[in-house]
Amino acid sequence: MRAMKLNAIHHFANMKQTFNSTGNNLTEVNNCAFCFDCFDNVSDCKYCINGVGKMTDTYDAYGPGLGSLLYEVIDSGDRASNLICTIVTWNCVNCTYTYNCHGCSDLFGCIGLRNKKYCILNKQYTKEEYEELVLKIKSNMQEFPYVDSRNRIFRYGDFMPYNISPFSYNETIAHEYVPKIKADVLNEGFS
Repeated sequence: MRAMKLNAIHHFANMKQTFNSTGNNLTEVNNCAFCFDCFDNVSDCKYCINGVGKMTDTYDAYGPGLGSLLYEVIDSGDRASNLICTIVTWNCVNCTYTYNCHGCSDLFGCIGLRNKKYCILNKQYTKEEYEELVLKIKSNMQEFPYVDSRNRIFRYGDFMPYNISPFSYNETIAHEYVPKIKADVLNEGFS
């Protein structure tokens, strides 16, 4: 029986109404690469998992939805746009390095805000002050990047350094997708 299964023709992926895309469990997906479990009008994305709803121009995302221009995001909610390195940032626009912010726009390095605009590290600024300070911060992050104990360099646009993560490797979903033994985890600089 095993030999018969191995020699049988298998459907390589579950794709419906999907064009020019790679991955699996895709429905109504176009021009996407390495995307999995994405449905309902997703286009021009790469490295996305569990993306649902009209989503475009998204790269490296887990749980994005109804949005565009999303980069390095986890759980972006609906109506998201121009998010960079965010986690649980729902219904937000123009946010970078944010965590658990909802209904906001123009945030940089903020946590837990609701319906706010023009904030840096949770401090409110005028639009003009915000735009000027964000440019300075981005420039500084490029010129003086964070270097961890293993000499890995993190500049503006890179996700947060591994060594400051509040979670250990085995507490994250990464452990489910890429299981590692403790020695390998520690050798790579994770806790």
